[in-house]
Amino acid sequence: MATRNRSLTGCSTCRSRHLKCDETRPGCQLCLTFGLPCPGYQAELKWTQYTHFQSKSRRKDEALDRVFRRQLFSEIEQESMTRLTVESLGTHDVNEVVDNLDRENHAQPDDRRQSLLQGPFGVFNAAPNDTSSVNSIGPSSNPGKSHMATPQQTHAVPTLPNSPLDSWTPGLLTPSSQMQTLFPSPGQSSESEIATIMHQNNYSDGGISALAALNHSPFSPSSATTAIQQESFVMPERAPQLLRYFKNEVGSLSYPLRGNKRCPWQTIHLPRAEKAYAELLLHQTASNTLFCLFYSLLAASCYHLLYKKDSSLDWESDGKKFHELSRRYLELGIRQEIAMDGKVKYKELLMALLSMTMLEIACGKFADAQNLLVESECLIRKRGLSKAHKSVKVRILHHVYTYIRIMAESTCGCALMDICPTRPSQWLASDETNFASLRSFRVVDHSTTSDLDSTLEKTSHIGTNDIHLEILGVWKESLFQELYGLPESLIGLLSQTIRLANEQELLHRDTTVDIDLVLSLNERTKTLEHQVLSWKGDQAASVSQEDGSRTMSPDSKNTRSDYAISLAVHQGLILFYYRRMHNMNALILQDTVRKVLGFVKEIEISRLSNYHREASLLWPTFIAACEALEPELQSGLLDWISSTGTRTSIPAFAAAADVVQRVWEMRQEKMDYTLSWFNVMEHDRCPIISSGLLDYESYGPTPLPPLNSELLRGQFLPFSSSPHQVDLTTHRCMMASNKTRGILDVVRACDNYSPQNSSHLPGAESKYAFKVNGSDALLGYITHSTVERIQWSDSWSIDHNERSVTLITPATATIEDRSMAVEETLKENRQLATVSLLQNWRNETFPVYGPEGHVILNMERCASALFGIVTYGVQLLCYVRHEEGIRLWIGKRSPRKQTYPRMLDTTAAGGLGSGTLPFDALTSEAYEEASLPEATVRTKAKPMSVLTYFHMRGSTAGGESGLFQPEVEYTYAMELNEDFVPRPRDSEVESFQLFTIDEALHSLKEGEFKPNSAIVIVEFLIQQGILTRENEPDYDVILTHLHRKLEFPVLIQPSR
Repeated sequence: MATRNRSLTGCSTCRSRHLKCDETRPGCQLCLTFGLPCPGYQAELKWTQYTHFQSKSRRKDEALDRVFRRQLFSEIEQESMTRLTVESLGTHDVNEVVDNLDRENHAQPDDRRQSLLQGPFGVFNAAPNDTSSVNSIGPSSNPGKSHMATPQQTHAVPTLPNSPLDSWTPGLLTPSSQMQTLFPSPGQSSESEIATIMHQNNYSDGGISALAALNHSPFSPSSATTAIQQESFVMPERAPQLLRYFKNEVGSLSYPLRGNKRCPWQTIHLPRAEKAYAELLLHQTASNTLFCLFYSLLAASCYHLLYKKDSSLDWESDGKKFHELSRRYLELGIRQEIAMDGKVKYKELLMALLSMTMLEIACGKFADAQNLLVESECLIRKRGLSKAHKSVKVRILHHVYTYIRIMAESTCGCALMDICPTRPSQWLASDETNFASLRSFRVVDHSTTSDLDSTLEKTSHIGTNDIHLEILGVWKESLFQELYGLPESLIGLLSQTIRLANEQELLHRDTTVDIDLVLSLNERTKTLEHQVLSWKGDQAASVSQEDGSRTMSPDSKNTRSDYAISLAVHQGLILFYYRRMHNMNALILQDTVRKVLGFVKEIEISRLSNYHREASLLWPTFIAACEALEPELQSGLLDWISSTGTRTSIPAFAAAADVVQRVWEMRQEKMDYTLSWFNVMEHDRCPIISSGLLDYESYGPTPLPPLNSELLRGQFLPFSSSPHQVDLTTHRCMMASNKTRGILDVVRACDNYSPQNSSHLPGAESKYAFKVNGSDALLGYITHSTVERIQWSDSWSIDHNERSVTLITPATATIEDRSMAVEETLKENRQLATVSLLQNWRNETFPVYGPEGHVILNMERCASALFGIVTYGVQLLCYVRHEEGIRLWIGKRSPRKQTYPRMLDTTAAGGLGSGTLPFDALTSEAYEEASLPEATVRTKAKPMSVLTYFHMRGSTAGGESGLFQPEVEYTYAMELNEDFVPRPRDSEVESFQLFTIDEALHSLKEGEFKPNSAIVIVEFLIQQGILTRENEPDYDVILTHLHRKLEFPVLIQPSR
């Protein structure tokens, strides 16, 4: 490493003249230009001169020799440190203390020497040199220097020896006993208490981590430093693009805070990441926390692009790499905080912890997220609560932590995972409360209910320090309403319910019974139950802000959304209370479940809420869906979860839907309606229902099974009378049912609707007929839910008695007139966001035919399923005749596809738009999706047959589920030469693979194919004589499903 060739001050002449010295050697150019003597740059240590004792002439003579230095401490601080140093000696003389240290040090055995400390003097035991450590650090390492990364030390992936980063050890920010002795702080925990917490907190699968070991070892300057391999830092190539994308598209790692002017990911995270980018460009180094914020922001952008963008770039690989880097630098920042060197900025480290928590939640790593939340609590209690003045940004970070922590505790609580199970020793309002100690979600004092007084007005001291809402009451400075649209009183009731439920759960585990405790908890249960049931929406009326207050009521235009969401959350809280506290039979709770669904639909239909606020409905909807028993309630709640999850790409929606279906499945299996998500998932695998970033299924290292609302069908519904389980589309569903499907099941998965046997399908019973005035022809089916959501104009007539939706146009109306009337309605509803399916607008139209085969109107393609009209498509299956048999070219759909992502498909497929002939559409799709030349397709593609079926869409189809979709598919087969390999040209296909017939059959039965592609494979097997009446007992039934008669007007065109 080159030695420094610049002084910190320049020459004294330039300093005296207040000029910027160029520090040219041997003398600066400025002094040379002005003819002044340049004293040079010799770095000397000068004692601060007390000038009032010197003569004026002497000070003038020494002016040129003076080297300027800023004092590190003020005179008051210097005097204070001097006084403390003197007082630390007590009654002992300095020589006496030094002699005692020398005597005790010589008296220690050589193999058991310990560090000694008396007053301001100490003897530190130097550990023997470790060759491996020296080699890992490198020759340029200097333990006496700051452990900030230098340009030579900075690298792409910092190495943390003996520190598995797949698990986090909570409590890392608790200082070691040696550090507490050297640097005592007010209200610090005792050494024994810290040791107890660390012992309780060690549950890492890989044993105690490097950080936990650090907390149990004597403090030394090098112990707080992690060895970093020497490797040049390389700026990620797409860093500027990802920074801009986060600012413009992502905005926040917490979905409800998007668009909020006080969102910390916009006010803290993004500016710090941009600062890190600037420092890395200029100096190629930055602090560990800035590195973490920088890489976590890049990871978030990559993950968002992976799901949202049609791009061939490998965002998944980049996202995982940046994610791992941010995790490593966060651990380095925590090590630095443990060392207490004062260089870690509080807001940056807390922001990094919260950001990493949201990324771990997005990846489905809920245990790691829980650990990071405990780390955040430790940091807040050690440094945040001790601040005399807490800025608005600090308070916002504390509110964000509180919200995420309480949401996490509600579904997978730390007290039940033994992370911090000990009951807090003091009530939060006590003057002796030690705010620096971790406080678990348990009842502090079960002998009183004073903390359940919702009318209590919290002081500023209690409000700012009550980060777990241990005390109910009114705090006028609360920011929950402004940030999340929920009053603090409601979140506080949830916190109190969690605490009391944890006490009850732990009491059941205890082998001994404390009668006084049981009686006290019973009394507390009654009080809390009254508070939960008596909570009123008008308790959220007062919303305090920095610039004053405003009033919230059901009639206030700006706050109707928050008011309605609060009512829905309140009903969810009632369900949560009776499930956790009394474990009631779900049959008793159906009315409350119905209220939650009613509020959700009211908000969705009236569009009271924007998408960001709407994400707050996930928690009550999840709780209600777990308790739902009636098919109508189950389908309605799951439909909202799946459609909103598709629209927002929030990972928790998919996780919630999966858990909900598991609860239904287990209840049906055991006929026990008291089972909850805790029973199904167990505490260590319960999801954190928090509205975070985006769909972890697209990239997560340990993703949960994909969303599968088809579990609603058949035997999984408690009251279903279906003779068959209609098992659709996904491998996950197959694993859940433990059944092996036959070819008939594969075909039924696509052709899954019939008027005679579809009572178990959501929406099938309450369908409306779609018609055009002047004709009695039935053109399609519309679900009751769609009729309620759509904002119908005067061009429509809705008859609820006849269950019909009729387009009203003049008798002289043309095709264009009718098409325009439909398009205006669709565009208006798209702008209002009444249904998520309209957000996939394609600017393509499908024809709607009348009884005589003429076109009545043309309709936007994405709306076809909303009106249940017949749609038309083409599919091409390419194959190769190999010496070992026929092999099929099978495509895999892109994970970014809005419909059926990552499922298997035929070689090429597409919709047949208005005015397009089937074979023309085929040649176009074959070239776009598989790079098949048009001339080759026109020469070699052979028609197989025209398939007709009636499908009811599931969640994997994108948008709302349970919609009607009758279809006509023109199918083709084309033999290719063995040396020709189809290649994707657009972003719709991820890859192509050559399947044997056996492999294709296996994937069919495992549900890995897109439903209408699966039946094309079946048709091909029939055409090739592989599937026959002799080897398939259900052969005739299969043909019936492949060529069913539709009840709507259909026009079949020539295949060529």
